[in-house]
Amino acid sequence: MKRITAGTILNYAFISLIGLVTLYPFIYILSTSITPAKALLSGRVLFLPKGFDLSAYRLMLADPRLPRGFVNSLKYTAAGTLLGVIVTVVTAYPLAHPQFERYAKHYMKFVVFTMLFSGGLIPTFLAISNYHLIDSFWVMVLPGLLSPFYLILVRTFMKEIPREMFESVMLEGASHIQALIFVMLPLSAPIIACVTFYYAVAIWNNYMTPLIYLRSDTKFPLQIFLRQIVLQSSMSDQMASAESSSSLSFNTEAIKSATLVISTIPIMIAYPFLQKYFVKGLMVGAIKG
Repeated sequence: MKRITAGTILNYAFISLIGLVTLYPFIYILSTSITPAKALLSGRVLFLPKGFDLSAYRLMLADPRLPRGFVNSLKYTAAGTLLGVIVTVVTAYPLAHPQFERYAKHYMKFVVFTMLFSGGLIPTFLAISNYHLIDSFWVMVLPGLLSPFYLILVRTFMKEIPREMFESVMLEGASHIQALIFVMLPLSAPIIACVTFYYAVAIWNNYMTPLIYLRSDTKFPLQIFLRQIVLQSSMSDQMASAESSSSLSFNTEAIKSATLVISTIPIMIAYPFLQKYFVKGLMVGAIKG
């Protein structure tokens, strides 16, 4: 029987504490979203819900803007993630190939430079305006099409693949496109899964881009509609407070928490299917740069 030492107990206690600290915000937000208004106003919710009330969710789901924003966010996320992963992989392959190694070092200097410096909001706005992307579908996809950090991760992962693999594929007469599709992609599945998830989360949670560049209500993603619902509920809450502090029909805090829960549901659904790739993909992709 394996002996349990004091160090083992301390390690498990420390890991459990970290897990509790990590889970606490999620549990608190969920508890706040389903707690009745009176319990929230009295400040009795610290961890678990005090009662059960779905009025915040009913209020939000009754809004016709919510499904429209959800569909728009799905479209932006699907298109942006697909194109982002394709561009990242296609760019990382030659940078990782031994045949182009002497050129890759110079190219990577420009990639790292973009991580340290940016043009700022005004030059970016002018560039997007000159390309006629204002209030268009592609403004949610093209500006963030390639992430330098994700490119470095994929390139580093591919560089870990043995050099002999590249040479044997080339000797068999395969082209670079065939080598990429039939050899590199299957071997790089862990890091590609990680990058896919990160692209999807970034686009799904993108708030500033639609706020600045989109004008039509029919093109707003879920995040913008959730913001509008919260602002409207805050104004209604203030009006109700002015009339009678004890006759609030709903609570703004519950609505804010419900917006967070609704916006994170797709991410929570997708994460378990990709979680197994994270450790291998990120560890190998971040060892060398």
